[in-house]
Amino acid sequence: MLRLKAFCLCVVSLFSLLFGGGSRTRITIDTGMLADTIGSKTGNINVWDMGTQFYDAQRDAEGDVFDFTDYVQLMQCSGGVYDRDLFRDPHDRSVLDDYDFTRLVRNCAGILALGAKPLLKLGGVPMKYCAEPLIGDFGMNV
Repeated sequence: MLRLKAFCLCVVSLFSLLFGGGSRTRITIDTGMLADTIGSKTGNINVWDMGTQFYDAQRDAEGDVFDFTDYVQLMQCSGGVYDRDLFRDPHDRSVLDDYDFTRLVRNCAGILALGAKPLLKLGGVPMKYCAEPLIGDFGMNV
C-alpha cells in the first residue's frame, strides 16, 4: 500500500509541476521500505492477433504472468481481415466452406497448457463473405 501511495504522490506531483504554474515539489522515496505487493487487478490478458504465439507454449519459471492470469482474450479471432480469417484460402470467394480452425485450436490448447482459459471474442465478418468489405474501427471488416 505504501508503494501505491508513493506512486500516487509522484503522479500528483508530476501533474502539479507540469500544470501548476511551475511550482517546485521535492519528493523523496525510500526504495528500501517494503510494503504489500499489489495483486492482479484484472486476471486476463488481451491478445489482438493470436498468430501462432501460443503454439507449444511453455511456462516461464521466473516472472510467470500466468500465475495471475485466468483468461486470455483472443480478440476478433474469427476473422475480419485476411490474416485472421479461418479459411484455407481467405481470398477465394468461390469456395465458402473451406474452414480451417487449426490455428485457433492450437492456440487454445497452448493457452490451456499454460493454466489459463481461452476467451474467444468473435464479431469480425470474414472478408470472403462480403462482396464489398467495409473496413471499420481497428482495420476490421464490419
